[in-house]
Amino acid sequence: MKRKLIFIGYTAVILAGCFLMSAAMFLQGGVALAEAVQQGEDTGENPAQKIEQYMSMHFGGRQELIQAYGMIQHQFFDHSPVEDVVAGTDGYLYYKDTVDDYCGIGTVDDRELFNIYHTLELMQEAVEQKGAEFVFLAAPNKNSLYDHMPYYYIKYQEKNNLDLLKEHLDGVDHIDLFPVFENRNEELYYKTDTHWNDLGAWYVYEEVMRTLGKEYDDLQRYGYEEEYTFTGDLQRMLYPLSKDNELQITFGKEAAYTFLTRTRNFEQAYIETENDSAEGSLLMFRDSFANNLIPYFSDAYQYAVYDKSVPYDLAKMETYQADTVILEIAERNVKLIQEYEPRFPAPEREMLRGKPRSGLVQEWDIADDGDMVKITGTINPSYAEADSRIYIRTADAVYEMTPQKIGGCEYGFCGYAAIQDAGSVDVIAASETGVWEQKMEN
Repeated sequence: MKRKLIFIGYTAVILAGCFLMSAAMFLQGGVALAEAVQQGEDTGENPAQKIEQYMSMHFGGRQELIQAYGMIQHQFFDHSPVEDVVAGTDGYLYYKDTVDDYCGIGTVDDRELFNIYHTLELMQEAVEQKGAEFVFLAAPNKNSLYDHMPYYYIKYQEKNNLDLLKEHLDGVDHIDLFPVFENRNEELYYKTDTHWNDLGAWYVYEEVMRTLGKEYDDLQRYGYEEEYTFTGDLQRMLYPLSKDNELQITFGKEAAYTFLTRTRNFEQAYIETENDSAEGSLLMFRDSFANNLIPYFSDAYQYAVYDKSVPYDLAKMETYQADTVILEIAERNVKLIQEYEPRFPAPEREMLRGKPRSGLVQEWDIADDGDMVKITGTINPSYAEADSRIYIRTADAVYEMTPQKIGGCEYGFCGYAAIQDAGSVDVIAASETGVWEQKMEN
């Protein structure tokens, strides 16, 4: 009898909980549910399916349950139930995609490394041909600077992709940001966010401006206030109902720039700013690490463009009359530079010829791209070395292609050129061990 009463009580609690959550869902989101059903009818979708989708995502108490579960797992078991969040020690949270870099696994091979650094070299060459300055910087992963990772993440080797890349950047104007952070005792990354904080961003900005030799106003002389007004992106993943829990700084000087775009926040993919009291024009290809760099650079340049899109399109330099181009990317993503197929005119080289080889080219495509053509393809690794350069020869010119990973093949290439007659060109692969070519008819 006692067991039966316990079972009835348990069942009643579960049913009551389900009823309350369902009631809360309809009370809080009945209008939204009706809109979702109507939207499904308008687009020809099954209304019942729209109801099921809505209920699975909006049932009453959903966020509260996620919050409670995350808190139990994190606070009591030092574990993150959210796949993208790694729960570290001392309150640190880390982004899962930085684990491979931390452990030194998944590193690029010699050809992929060549693809990355030679792409940067060619981009810098294209920028400098326009009379502008180029700077490359990689934002360190938080666990590369502040190691509070769980003990079970083992470092298999010390060098990761960025470490390997830095050994080959002699031909690229770049800034190593690690000394910027390692030489300071302040906390310069948020504990519960992926990124550096506003003070860390300020030190990065200072280093870039000093490297460029450009004058800037030292905002630190105005002082700054600290308030708990920031909630980390990782914190929000783990605890959806989180309140502001991290210190954010506000400098005493008011911003001098204005937005030229309708800007809701710095996460926006494309932002333009203007400051008539400053000089120069900036084009920054960036990711979310540059969010809190935007206010600083916007005050320093008369005109600035912040672009998250790929491929990196250097043709925008002329549109914006940019005299400075910055490429900022997170440490965990440097390997992707070989997959973005940047857009700029392929540089012309001296006339070059090789030995004919019919099996040199594996994939091949030419497509119109405005006043240029875009050429992409892959070559047979059997006829290439890790540092093989790839060229296109027309009747009167030779163009060097950008080495890229195309369709999973690391011996790929892409390039843009103003070729009048693309009906017949030669593809050339050149290294110290040999120069091969194959004629391509289109």
